[in-house]
Amino acid sequence: MSSIQDLQQIIYTKKPTMIFLDYDRALKPKVSSTDAVMAQFRLQRQFERLSYNDRYVIHIFSDGPARDLAEQIGINKFVYIGRSGIEAVTKDGYLIQEEVRARRAELEEMLEMMKSDLDKLGNVEISDRGYLIRFKSSGNANGGSLVELLSAIRPSVKTPEWSLYNVPGGIELRSKLQWDKSHMVRFWLQQGNGERSATMYVGGGISDESAFSYLAEGITIRMGNRKKSTAKFILHDIEELIQIIEDM
Repeated sequence: MSSIQDLQQIIYTKKPTMIFLDYDRALKPKVSSTDAVMAQFRLQRQFERLSYNDRYVIHIFSDGPARDLAEQIGINKFVYIGRSGIEAVTKDGYLIQEEVRARRAELEEMLEMMKSDLDKLGNVEISDRGYLIRFKSSGNANGGSLVELLSAIRPSVKTPEWSLYNVPGGIELRSKLQWDKSHMVRFWLQQGNGERSATMYVGGGISDESAFSYLAEGITIRMGNRKKSTAKFILHDIEELIQIIEDM
């Protein structure tokens, strides 16, 4: 059997009820041609059909505002997963926000341990976007000293990798864990019940790989080519994805 046939058989057998989608890779048009836009529209309508069925919970990863996204994709109800938290969203704009706190708590713990040293460098805050530490320099702080300070953190603290950015009035250190989709998936699965254990995840970016690995028992689908991927299935054409969703 082809991979599409294998995938259809697995979906038919496992009957996934919890669906995770990367908006940029699965729902957002990549080109503006008429055929591409129409294909995206047809795919959205298929997900909209699923969203009216209480059997399914649809989760969408995106950086965009949840209210705008609800209008753009037309899905009746879905769970929006953004960098700063998780929101349950319906088309009428009703939102229930559940903040994802675990990563933020790690940063707060780290900052508390570093407090005496940081006080010498300048004001420090954790961005509302979540996994970002912003240093407002008091004058003599520089990237080298901040990186050196981070490197000196005691081993008991889980230290992520950092990207350094110069910004007006200070320096930002952005954790590469800031878009840890496996953590987001894990959090939401814990909120669900045993009846929603079957999952399907569709994505195509680097940040989706952590979720692919975490959902080893789930149905993981990568859109587009990538030399190394832990996804079980690779789909190259949106028409293939439409065909899969039509059968659910």
